[in-house]
Amino acid sequence: MKKRTQAPPRKSRQPAKRAAPRREPAADGAKPTIRRLRGELARALRKIEELQASADTDFLLGIPNRRGFER
Repeated sequence: MKKRTQAPPRKSRQPAKRAAPRREPAADGAKPTIRRLRGELARALRKIEELQASADTDFLLGIPNRRGFER
């Protein structure tokens, strides 16, 4: 008779946990770029509000036009 040996322990089938990627500090030019883009966004939003208001107002009389009345 053959002598039985123990089977090697089974490996876990769960994937190994990975460390979260480190965030590096922003590059030197990132903050001014973000600041500039926020300014552009604020100007664009103001322009949109201005255009929406002018679309609802008669440009000669300054009173609501048909679109303004329907709203």
